[in-house]
Amino acid sequence: MAPWSLEYAPMPEFRVRVWAIICISISVAAELAGFALIVVESGESRRSLREWQAANPNRNPDGSYGQQLVLNSVINGMLGSTPRRITAAGFILLGIVFGALADFASLPS
Repeated sequence: MAPWSLEYAPMPEFRVRVWAIICISISVAAELAGFALIVVESGESRRSLREWQAANPNRNPDGSYGQQLVLNSVINGMLGSTPRRITAAGFILLGIVFGALADFASLPS
C-alpha cells in the first residue's frame, strides 16, 4: 500500500481497545441499572414492613388485629415484583459477562 493511499485500515490494537471500552461501558451501565432496581425493591419492602409495624401501635408481642388486616399487602410488598427482580438479576449478569469480555479484550495479545 502506498503512503498516499486513501484506504484506511485501523490497527487491530485500536479495535480491541475500542471493544474493551464499549464492553466496560455496557457492564457499568447494566450493573448500575440492576443495583437501582434492587434499591427500589428494598424501599418497597421497607415501606410494607413499616406499614405492618404501624398497625400495632400498642406494641403487643402477639400482634394485633390491624396487623392481620394489612398482612396481604405486606406479603405482596415483600414478595415485590418478580419481573423486576428477574430484570435486576439479568442486568447484573449482563454486567458480569460484559466485564469479563472487557477483561479478555484488554489482555495482551
